[in-house]
Amino acid sequence: MQNQFEIIWDEGENPAYQAPLLRVYLSDTPEAEPSARRHVDYLPTVCGAPACGCSAVQLVAQPLGDGTLPELTELPSEAWLDLTLKGACQVEDPTQEAAAERLGQIIDQHLNSNDLLRLKEWFYIEKFHLIQATPLDQLDVTDLPTILENRMLPFTDVFSAGRAFFFDYEGERWRMVDHHCLTPDCECTEYALEFLRFGDLSEWWQSDQGLHPALRYDLVTQVSTSHTGKGPADPKALALFAAAKAANPEFAQMLQLRRAILQNLYLRQEVEVARDRILNPQIRSAPKVGRNDPCPCGSGLKYKRCCG
Repeated sequence: MQNQFEIIWDEGENPAYQAPLLRVYLSDTPEAEPSARRHVDYLPTVCGAPACGCSAVQLVAQPLGDGTLPELTELPSEAWLDLTLKGACQVEDPTQEAAAERLGQIIDQHLNSNDLLRLKEWFYIEKFHLIQATPLDQLDVTDLPTILENRMLPFTDVFSAGRAFFFDYEGERWRMVDHHCLTPDCECTEYALEFLRFGDLSEWWQSDQGLHPALRYDLVTQVSTSHTGKGPADPKALALFAAAKAANPEFAQMLQLRRAILQNLYLRQEVEVARDRILNPQIRSAPKVGRNDPCPCGSGLKYKRCCG
């Protein structure tokens, strides 16, 4: 059967943003005109948890022109597609597992590399929109990474699906990784920016061997320096940065917003730890040792002369 599957990209009102529609053809006569073929349209949506690091999209069959759902026997009405495994479809209804397997096979066979990469990029943009739109008090983020001294934290270390800065450079697709200073009381306006080449089908992302092109950028002074913060920036990193800014005109506001989200998450964590310490003080399990009492370590000395 020919042309069993395609992705229709709808620009809508914003030409810079294209939404996908997955169309699966079910005609038994592949030579028929496209209008005569029976097909099912699936609308993809991302996982609704902002901090979730999954790479799955939910596919929901769309109604026909008369508002009714297509007669689905060969394919599931709903399924989850894993973008890292391409043809892996999961369903909640065990009776639809065979239908999900068929859908996965069709997608695996006909989804071309360009559409798959565009689908992944759409997924990341949707996830960042979700992170951005979720009120801070509703961001359910636990086990925040430890802030290391003199180290900036990548936004994606907290929100693994929070990638957002995509751009083209010399015929290849790249993305910019933003690192943020979260040192308490620091008022710097500097960011560390790293540039990674878009990955092939076997990996999410693929980069050069060794150090990725990177630089430091001050949002206020607009001065770029090397990734160490000393000396001039690498020319390739500067060229990549220029391409990233051109493709993301609101990158400055996005950088500030992403840092604000991280700062508030860490501040909330500090407040929660302090609240727990105050409301649930540690209770001594043993009586307090007097200064002139024998030291509990067994040295034979008075506590004040030993461990006190």
